[in-house]
Amino acid sequence: TLIVGKEDAGTDTVLYPLTISRNSTGTAAVGLGVGLEFESEGPAQAGVNYVGSIIESVSAAGTTAGNTRYDMVFKNYNGAAATEVMKITGTGALTTTTSIAAGTTVTGGTGVIATTGGVLASAGGVTATLGNIVADAGNIDATAGSVSAGTSVSATTTVTAGSTVTGATGVIATT
Repeated sequence: TLIVGKEDAGTDTVLYPLTISRNSTGTAAVGLGVGLEFESEGPAQAGVNYVGSIIESVSAAGTTAGNTRYDMVFKNYNGAAATEVMKITGTGALTTTTSIAAGTTVTGGTGVIATTGGVLASAGGVTATLGNIVADAGNIDATAGSVSAGTSVSATTTVTAGSTVTGATGVIATT
């Protein structure tokens, strides 16, 4: 067991009792970083240890103090190796190799515009398999796709059609 501590008289400040540092004897380049590995014995595998998770701070850009950025990378063991599952970039964007679970609130960020509670997926899609996509004060836009059958559109919603809107109660198509 390792216990690291630091004490001072502060009552509303943050202390950093542990610093993990990495220096290179060569010329540092983008990609240089430092990390923590979390290792434990595998379930029902006496004496066999795995690096189950890794957290890395990795330089992502820059050659001066004014433009250097770091990403925080999270990796988990997947049966073969610990691979990246999530990254928080130096600009604040969150990327993940899987999906964000239902019930998660997403606001702002790269690729997500949620100024009044909406989600814009300009190069992807928004899928609600067992739920709803609600646009209380916004739009649901299917530029190169469709709004599927069974979708209800309220009487106060404007539907703009670039091609064809098939009839349904409460749907008015104007050109």
